[in-house]
Amino acid sequence: MISLKRRITQAILDQINNDRYDLDSAMKTFWLDIRNEGGLRLSDIGDIVFGQADIEHFEFPFRLQKITDKEPIYSYQNLMLDLSIKMPCPYYITRKKPNEPFIRIYDSKIAIMINLYGDIYEYLRNTQIRRK
Repeated sequence: MISLKRRITQAILDQINNDRYDLDSAMKTFWLDIRNEGGLRLSDIGDIVFGQADIEHFEFPFRLQKITDKEPIYSYQNLMLDLSIKMPCPYYITRKKPNEPFIRIYDSKIAIMINLYGDIYEYLRNTQIRRK
């Protein structure tokens, strides 16, 4: 059975003008966790390639604490682990400016769910672990 990550990678390769990557090298280059069943966090190159493929995306603020609160809502390690386990679509984490981190989600249904929950943290708190 072909993993979700391999199917996504192959679909992206089919979408772009590609003479640089075969499926195995793309798997190692596009994703931060290169295991077939690992999380769907994109590397910098993966995000660039998804942009070349013109995949729809949605951006959300990504802070470890709310601006009005002093207590963190997540530790960095727990947040990364939850994203890796629970996020069922490709995502990319980066910064626009030093104090403005954001997460880019490549799935409109998940983006709608995040908006309905209010933010990425509530979405993760209320989401079941994805089945592989």
